[in-house]
Amino acid sequence: MVITPKPILQVHSLSKRFPGVQALKEVDFDLYRGEIHCLVGANGAGKSTLVKILSGIYHKDQGDIYYKDKKIEILSPKDARNLGIATVFQELDIVPYLTLAENIFLENYPKKTFLRTIDYKELFSKARSLLDYLGEREVNPSLLATEVSVAIRQMIIIARALVLKAEVVIFDEPTAVLTVEEQGRLFRIIRELRDKGAAIIYISHRLEEIIELGDRVTVFRDGMRVSTRIVKETNLDQFVGEMMGKVKMPQLSEKGDLKKIKHESKDIVLSVVNLCSNVTKPKLKNISFELKKGEILGIFGFVGSGRTELAKCLTGHFPVTSGEIWFNGKPFTQVSPWAAVRAGMALAPEERKTQGLFLDLSVALNILLPCLRQLTRVFNFLDWTSVTNISASFVEELEIKTPTLWQQVRYLSGGNQQKLILARWLAKECKVLLLDEPTRGVDVGGKREIMKLITKKAEEGVSFVIISSEAEELLEICDRLIVLSRGEVMGSLDTAECNIERLLRLASGIQTTSKDISM
Repeated sequence: MVITPKPILQVHSLSKRFPGVQALKEVDFDLYRGEIHCLVGANGAGKSTLVKILSGIYHKDQGDIYYKDKKIEILSPKDARNLGIATVFQELDIVPYLTLAENIFLENYPKKTFLRTIDYKELFSKARSLLDYLGEREVNPSLLATEVSVAIRQMIIIARALVLKAEVVIFDEPTAVLTVEEQGRLFRIIRELRDKGAAIIYISHRLEEIIELGDRVTVFRDGMRVSTRIVKETNLDQFVGEMMGKVKMPQLSEKGDLKKIKHESKDIVLSVVNLCSNVTKPKLKNISFELKKGEILGIFGFVGSGRTELAKCLTGHFPVTSGEIWFNGKPFTQVSPWAAVRAGMALAPEERKTQGLFLDLSVALNILLPCLRQLTRVFNFLDWTSVTNISASFVEELEIKTPTLWQQVRYLSGGNQQKLILARWLAKECKVLLLDEPTRGVDVGGKREIMKLITKKAEEGVSFVIISSEAEELLEICDRLIVLSRGEVMGSLDTAECNIERLLRLASGIQTTSKDISM
């Protein structure tokens, strides 16, 4: 590591606010050539917001950015690229139906002198050389982006940064979908970029990666920079302590709103034994747990931990490679999401607008979609009286705020949309509901209503698996917690014996005691 005396990039008093959220508050930050500067912090701490401002995706509200001692404005991703700032995001910026070579040289195609047409021979030759350098010698640059794995696509984005000869390269959670071997190759490339004088910003939830790779580390919390340290002069306990700070439990509940005692039911409704899946990213490895009647089980983990993939394996979206699933005391070998629903288990997905709702259909039809076959009468006509009465009963019970039953769902608030998905599966009489980020994008009042609804239905015997990146919410509402990291269970904990620091350590891949892995 050879760090230059002057920073290549400086940020002074940078602030950014979204409706209801102060994402960044007067943040100072500097970056030097020849260093790997890591950013850490819990979800929503401000890391990605800073990166998106530097990448031209967000615009700052206030503050100054200096690049090579000049004050600059980054108004678009193209501005960032022209300056020499390249970003490898979690959501990969790939054009699916272009070849790998074309994706690498996007906006920088080699041209023939005559008519300035694309020189495809040179294009594929240069792409071949870059893929060889990145360790992807078996990958054909003429393949379409849709024909390769996510890990290969990530290497394509890195190759694009090399083509741009970027002086600042930003990596946002780059190992979330990589195997150990692919991670090793990525780290080699990052170190080589650093040694050639590039300035690297590296974001990760995995603290062991920070220790292994970083030169300096900046900790963010609640939109503010907490500290900047030399990695070799600090340790994991300091990272976790600064990330956590003096955490206050969110005011989601009022006295008596949410349950405070663990359910004592002994009826096991769902049992998972050594579940593995090789088709997910990350791969799921030997996951085991039990879910009791009326229990609320939380699954906590960072991006790339496998929490959503686990839910999709249980509900038939992804195949299970090995292991056993028992549902209501019987082997459960569902082959599709609909088979899972018929058995009584359903998933409310994280992306409710694109995966969970029909936005242009009415409230009533969205609630009763899985039940329409049972509500048809002679000649397959719907019994509209039953549709109206049943959907109205769920709107009233769940306190879904809508002017009429026939209002298009797109015009409801996020909280009411989420309650509508719950109403759908309750109408179908599902007894196990898996909720992926059920309060994401929901205001505090809506969160409280959703949590009250979950606890009420748990008391009536419905079992819940709640997947969330909000540790405080899980600790408040759940009976037990499972913590995942890289597709493996790091701990199974009773919430009465757990705290946020312990969750963060486990989610970062650090087992603390033998009690963490007890079932």
